[in-house]
Amino acid sequence: MSEGTQNLFEELDNTNCVSGRISGGPKSSRNNYKYLGTFDSYEDCSKSSNIPAEAKAIAYHKYIQNWEWSNQCYSINDNNTKVPNQNYATCGIRINNTVKDLLEKKCPLSISQTRNGNVYINQGNSVLRDKYLFSGCTDSNTCNTTNMDPISKNILDSIPSKGHCGAWDLGDYRWNKDKDKWENKIDYNYIKNEINNQKSIINETSTQIEKKAEALEEKQKQVYGQTKEIEDKIRLLETRNKMRELSMNRNLYKNKVIYSLFSVVLAFFIIMIGLYAFFNKKLNLGE
Repeated sequence: MSEGTQNLFEELDNTNCVSGRISGGPKSSRNNYKYLGTFDSYEDCSKSSNIPAEAKAIAYHKYIQNWEWSNQCYSINDNNTKVPNQNYATCGIRINNTVKDLLEKKCPLSISQTRNGNVYINQGNSVLRDKYLFSGCTDSNTCNTTNMDPISKNILDSIPSKGHCGAWDLGDYRWNKDKDKWENKIDYNYIKNEINNQKSIINETSTQIEKKAEALEEKQKQVYGQTKEIEDKIRLLETRNKMRELSMNRNLYKNKVIYSLFSVVLAFFIIMIGLYAFFNKKLNLGE
């Protein structure tokens, strides 16, 4: 199945829905068919906003080198013709079932379970059936139309069989139990990765801060040790200066003592010489 803005088609590969119908030639439009444009793929063709509401089918011509119909897409507005075994084309047949009809067929009430007045998607599951199946088309107001919203398309494409109804992880979406809604895993993973990246950056920054703090603390210890060593040397120098001053004072005292003794000895010597001279002269006079 393919998703369009206002259309839902069943894809038939290697099938041409406009074989022999385009009477005006390449890129022409008539009352019963319309040229939609050139596209790179059938998927892009099926999403075209040019598809008329009354179109019953679309046909996409694949790329063939030097082929005048390459990449062209057409819609058929009356009873379509399906010509198989044409590997150059892909046909899309409009699906008249509403989105809700398709979801109901994928997960019918027969596999759901009613407990305490609530209908759950299957037995033993805690997910409400209506929330699980119809939250996407309800938000998009497409449940009763053929307009396929992304969440409903994801459910239809991702549930392979009835037994898988109730899975919390489907394709591009993940069921949020707290919010009772589907969340795009790409956005979820992006946010999760961003959070993890921010956590990594914070952790790395915290580690760097801790290392710098440790280095700063180590430097503070070194500075403290150097300061203490300088203070010890200053105290030692002050002690040595005091000892030197004390030693100088002692030497000065000793010098004073020595000079005093020398003066006494010298004075005694002078007196002795004077006495000797006096008595010697007196003896000479007496003779």
